[in-house]
Amino acid sequence: MREILSVEEAAELCDVSPREIKKWFDSGRLVGYRSGIVRRIPVESLCQFMEQRGTPIPDDVLWPVVCPLVRAVEALLPYLSTEEQASNFASLNDGRTSPFDSASLAVRRALQHERGADLCGT
Repeated sequence: MREILSVEEAAELCDVSPREIKKWFDSGRLVGYRSGIVRRIPVESLCQFMEQRGTPIPDDVLWPVVCPLVRAVEALLPYLSTEEQASNFASLNDGRTSPFDSASLAVRRALQHERGADLCGT
């Protein structure tokens, strides 16, 4: 799977018309970039948009986005308590949270450890 998608490819993955993708893009709801009249959408941006809409993301689309994220979270696991690790992975497995939520928590804990501070009240 490519990292940058055309409007038509994004529409197929979202199971909507290309016109709908263009409308979301032009309104700023779907983040991408424009080169002349051609719109391009990064896969990561599309995954986040699909997740917000509750649209299922096909594994072949999600994996290139999640794989580096999973490696980053694994590197940060020592900063999470055993309970946080167990809770996070249970939530991921049953769909209550996304990989982005787990990464966010792991990053916050790593920063707290490095700075010795309680960031954002967490």
